[in-house]
Amino acid sequence: MDAKELKITNSYFVEKATFINLFKEGNFNINPLISKKIKNVDEKTFEVSLKFEVKNTEEHPFPFDIEIIATIRSHFPDKVLEGKELEEYLNITCVRMLYPFLRSSVSNLCSTCLVNPIILPVADIMQILKEE
Repeated sequence: MDAKELKITNSYFVEKATFINLFKEGNFNINPLISKKIKNVDEKTFEVSLKFEVKNTEEHPFPFDIEIIATIRSHFPDKVLEGKELEEYLNITCVRMLYPFLRSSVSNLCSTCLVNPIILPVADIMQILKEE
């Protein structure tokens, strides 16, 4: 495939951002859940979403609930990527592009809500995908 033939249009957006302050005090351990979802919008368009959430539970008390869903939408011209190449692009490349965006969105939402920000570590996406 000639490099000039490959043109993928991507758009990033925060699909959902929720913050509920429960006004608790004390020392807390964060127990975040990060999940991935791939959606086929139409035959040429795919969405990859990363969802970050921390919920206050009895087992894992936390002073606030937070949920952020960040999404990248990729539009492909006819038959640019198919099969294994498409699967790798959606599962690896899109997640690599999206994670820093999600990471900064989490910190920014916390700061905007006047609480100490949650700073997600720089992640090895390949290791996360292996664990998944």
